[in-house]
Formats: sequence, structure tokens, C-alpha cells
Amino acid sequence: MSTGGAESTESWQEIRQMAQSDILAYMSLMKPEAKFGKQHYLFREVINDLRSRKLRFVCLSCPPRHSKSYTFSQALPAWWLGNSPKDQVIAVSYAAALAQSFGMKVREDMSSD
Repeated sequence: MSTGGAESTESWQEIRQMAQSDILAYMSLMKPEAKFGKQHYLFREVINDLRSRKLRFVCLSCPPRHSKSYTFSQALPAWWLGNSPKDQVIAVSYAAALAQSFGMKVREDMSSD
């Protein structure tokens, strides 16, 4: 069991570094209860291709309850802007209330440690 101090500070720094470079590490840091399915590894590939500019646009379609909304409307904007603060992110939705809700969650995530 860790008593804190330098050891826990180092592991926290390692976790933060992993979360900066890997969207799934970021998601597990922000939502420790999250469980990842096969689709999440595909999501990560798509996000990495967007980040490296191999892709400019993505149209994603998969069944309900596959965490599309959390991944792409909450985690991704916060993670992306945390890594590339000069970039611009546009989030759109079919309903203003839903877009506002995700926007508030992104701001909450960005203001956390």
C-alpha cells in the first residue's frame, strides 16, 4: 500500500501522461467505472487518424449504448482541446438542449484536475 508522497506523485504524472496521449486512457481516468468494448479500440484508431490529419471528416454509425455520445461529444472535445488548445472544436446536435448538456460536461471535465 502506498503511503503517498513522491511515489504517488510519480504514478499520477505517469497516468496524466498516458491520458494526454491516449483517448482511452483519458476516458478511464475521467470515468474509472468505464468498460471498453471492441468499438472503443476502433474509436481510438479513428481519433488518432483525425489527430494525425489522415482523416478530416468522420461519419460514425453504430447501435445505441455503444458510448458514441460520451466518446465523441464529451471526452473527445475535452481531450482534444487539452492537447491542442489552439484548435477549434464544433459540436452539433439535433437538439439545442442536448448540445448545451454536452457543452457543460466538456467544460466540467476541462476544469477538473
